Amino acid sequence: MLFTVLKKFRKIFKTSHKTKMNKAEDQAGNDKLSKENGESCIVRIFGQDVTDFSSQYGAESRMTYAAQNLAGNYNIYPNYGDFTQACVFRTYGPWWRMAPSAFKPYRKTPTAVGFESEDYIEVLFEERLYPIAVQIYETYNPGAIVKIMASDYKAGTNVDTGKQSKWITLWSSPAVETEQRVRIFSPPIKKIDTRVNLIRLELNHSLLGYYTELDCIMLCGVRSRPQSTDYPNLRVQASQLDPPRTPREQAMPGFYAQEEEKMVKELGSLKLNDVYQCPEGGEGKQLFEMLPGEVIVMILAYLDFPSLARVAQTCRLLKEHAYDHILYLEMNLQPIWHMVSNTTLDGLSRRCQHLQRLNLSWCGKSGTIKGSAFKRFLSSCASSLVTLQLSCCSFINKDTMLHISRFCPQLKELDLSGCGDVDKMSALVLTPLTNLERLNLYRTKIDTITIIALIRSMPELQHLNLGSCKMITNIVEVVLQLRLNCPKLKSLDLWRAREMDDSVFQEFVAGCPLLEELDVGWCSDLRSVNGSFTCIAENCKNLKKLFLTANRTVCDNDLLSLAKHSRHLQQLDILGTREVSSKAVEQVLASCKEMVFFDVSFCAGVTDNDVALWKVKYPAVNIKKSFQNTS
Repeated sequence: MLFTVLKKFRKIFKTSHKTKMNKAEDQAGNDKLSKENGESCIVRIFGQDVTDFSSQYGAESRMTYAAQNLAGNYNIYPNYGDFTQACVFRTYGPWWRMAPSAFKPYRKTPTAVGFESEDYIEVLFEERLYPIAVQIYETYNPGAIVKIMASDYKAGTNVDTGKQSKWITLWSSPAVETEQRVRIFSPPIKKIDTRVNLIRLELNHSLLGYYTELDCIMLCGVRSRPQSTDYPNLRVQASQLDPPRTPREQAMPGFYAQEEEKMVKELGSLKLNDVYQCPEGGEGKQLFEMLPGEVIVMILAYLDFPSLARVAQTCRLLKEHAYDHILYLEMNLQPIWHMVSNTTLDGLSRRCQHLQRLNLSWCGKSGTIKGSAFKRFLSSCASSLVTLQLSCCSFINKDTMLHISRFCPQLKELDLSGCGDVDKMSALVLTPLTNLERLNLYRTKIDTITIIALIRSMPELQHLNLGSCKMITNIVEVVLQLRLNCPKLKSLDLWRAREMDDSVFQEFVAGCPLLEELDVGWCSDLRSVNGSFTCIAENCKNLKKLFLTANRTVCDNDLLSLAKHSRHLQQLDILGTREVSSKAVEQVLASCKEMVFFDVSFCAGVTDNDVALWKVKYPAVNIKKSFQNTS
């Protein structure tokens, strides 16, 4: 890559924490201070509303473990542990990436901006302020936050470039392992010259041992524009006014922000048509021209997309080779989602004629990508497309879905997770995609009739995610159609599906012997006494991942059946059952030699001493047992 990033860390400051009893008094005192000092004082406000997020552990219609819990005052702090009032995301650690359902990583992912994010959440504040500090109350497994961004919710002006691009990075850092204790995370942020009222947190869970939990977020700032000489003093004042905190080891502010700012200034909005030409006959060009064109392309193949864009701006020769179609077989634009616009897609359309894999996840925020531009791009570049990832894209609707169906005849993998406009009408147009092998509809509004129509039209389907699809009201008919029409099914996510029938579910399992991954977490209608879980073990001999999260009926017989039949099992979650004993758990550990992940949180028959002994006896297995600490 063209950037070399030097990692710098400062010391960790350990400070005490306020008790929860003082929070109302603190807020009242700060409000009074704000009124007395006018616009020159530090104003502190908690988040008013969560406007967008990529995933959540909780159900769509409840507040338990919901993303919306990040709004408002703190409810858990200074306690540490697993509490239902927290904001919790869907995954943690590296295990989800290892599962059969995971998308294959892209060979070239832009790293110049230090992108490590796996989830995001956006919080709106009731007042626009010049930010001095951002504080995030982390009450369980801290350390996931890798980037803090800000925006003026209405104006949409990016202070990096002065152009109409919404977001500005206040702070970023690579993921680091963090001491597991409650803390208020408040890293030094970049000074900006505009007021903001929307904060975006991006998270990377890969180094976490368990789910991260966030209690609330606070924006500290001033109403009037601070002078450069005042900013350090205001930062100190904000630190003194705030509750004691332990920020991420006082990491260097803007670890990647400076590199990102430099790249944005050089690339603009990725308008790639305006290039600088080197003088004809220049010595550098003559030397480089001595290399065969194939060698030049091989060299350029090591560069990611932003780097190729800048190379194309150097001279006519490099522009010609940087536009070679072979360099654009895969495009992962998610790391630069905030810089991708209509112009970007139009500029890429000339060089992506043989594009096979495309990731536009998170792109198109605030209308930076219009449906018309996306349709133009598909009409010229999608004939060879095999993989298309569009997670949390606001421009996806019935019209754009129709173009996906029409112009992507070779499509095998489609990710529409978190696309709120994917409903029964828009999804129905996907039935011509008969070659589809992987379909992710997590948190969409697809209904029962539509998903059945898709299943019937996709006999090659191998991976299907229907997690948190609350509009699917007849999951029994869905699994029945999967058994009848998708004999190649390898993974199925039914997270929080309701009204399941044991007999139909067992028919499905018996008819899908190739299953390697099954998530029926929070599917409370499945009953161990009816034999559903032993049926899984007896019929799915290739099972690698099984999540039975929060099914209270899982018992010893189920675990013993898994130990006997599922010898290739790698990931198992039985969180929340009261019917298993430590003896049955150890039988699974002893029999399943490939096991790397086992969650026994809130299992009444498993003690902390049991877990401690197993971690020594089975060091290759990550054994999880959650807890609450209210002392």
